[in-house]
Amino acid sequence: MQMVSRLLAGLLFAAHLAASAGEIVRVPKPEFEGDHRYDYALQLLQLALSKVGTDYRLQPAETAMNQERQVLEIEAGRSIDVGPIPSSASARRACCRSTSRSTRACSAGAWA
Repeated sequence: MQMVSRLLAGLLFAAHLAASAGEIVRVPKPEFEGDHRYDYALQLLQLALSKVGTDYRLQPAETAMNQERQVLEIEAGRSIDVGPIPSSASARRACCRSTSRSTRACSAGAWA
């Protein structure tokens, strides 16, 4: 029953997204079901976009991805437009080492 409820909710959400006009911002899909690590960041992004005056909507990527892949996808301009990026100096350095980005390029903040 719970699976049917989730499926129905997902279909209703998808229908709502399809009916909505506006700019699409592609965001990472959680790595696994029940992964809520980035819920706050996504809500904050949604709030910021709502203040711009243009109708934006967030669309999750089709494929789940870890943080390293998120960075690669953003850099390549493929499946996501933005994603949560580490904000601590050590995490930025690790992120930059793993993706050949300069530390300066990684210091943009929570969302790249």
